[in-house]
Amino acid sequence: MHARLATLALAALVCLAAPEARSEETSRAAQAQARTEAGQEAFRAGNYTNAIAEFLAAYEIVPEPMLLYNVAVCYERMGQRVDAIEHYDRYLREEPEADNAADVRRRVERLHAERVAAQEEPAEVEAVDEQSIADRVPHTALQTAHHEVGLFLGTSLALEGVRDAGDASFDVGLGYHYRVTHAWHIGAGLLLDWYGEQGSDLQSQYGAFVGGRWGFQPIPVLEVRFEFQAAYQYLDYHTSAIGYGSGHFAFVRAGPTVAWDIWRGFGLMFLLDARLGYYQRADGETSGFAGSLDILLGAFWAFGGSADEGGPEGE
Repeated sequence: MHARLATLALAALVCLAAPEARSEETSRAAQAQARTEAGQEAFRAGNYTNAIAEFLAAYEIVPEPMLLYNVAVCYERMGQRVDAIEHYDRYLREEPEADNAADVRRRVERLHAERVAAQEEPAEVEAVDEQSIADRVPHTALQTAHHEVGLFLGTSLALEGVRDAGDASFDVGLGYHYRVTHAWHIGAGLLLDWYGEQGSDLQSQYGAFVGGRWGFQPIPVLEVRFEFQAAYQYLDYHTSAIGYGSGHFAFVRAGPTVAWDIWRGFGLMFLLDARLGYYQRADGETSGFAGSLDILLGAFWAFGGSADEGGPEGE
């Protein structure tokens, strides 16, 4: 069984109505992040005293429970069982449903047993896997929340196929994603597209998608994602490109997304992606490949999981 030293990447709680407060919270998160990283460096160098000081300083700025776990690991490495037990217990009180809660409770039991066994040689402290630091602890509500719903509005610029090249449509999307790991999500949703020009060309496309995405955070309040989806849409058209009637359109869609966590899991997203697929009229007379470029602006709500159960709070 391995103890794991946790890292901290903190979400800034940003208030739209108060730019000064947003700047202050972002600054506090950056300060806490810097102290946490200094603590990690000290830990890797074996300087546990300095690591404890840095982790506690970060905790004073933003009270993230994982910092208490870090402190407990340092005390355990130093052989100071009483202090290690105290900080493990504080961590469990603040994060009782943590992923490593069962492991921490076993470690506390072992430390208690070592204390009462006066003649027992000190047990070897289990190794800490520093390589797990970045992957184990999520950065903000964008990654800690188990669920995310989003609504998107935008336009799709046709390249070839179902519509004449250059034609633009009005697009609406509604999606749900579930966090599988801190970086990976899977999801599904609905896609609706409308196109019309001067009453002569009318077309609607409606269907659903399934897919996933991978993301990382260059700064605490932003996440850069790569989205990929497989989708199907039913076509109802009256266009100069392929005539009149109905049909089917199956396609894949992929591209980058930038998400901004504005406040406690509520935020905005900007999406830019490309579609490529195959369409066919219901009567079988016309078919072929079709493509488009999509530009979308969306709002999202990330909720559930540790983001709601004790994440960093602003003062």
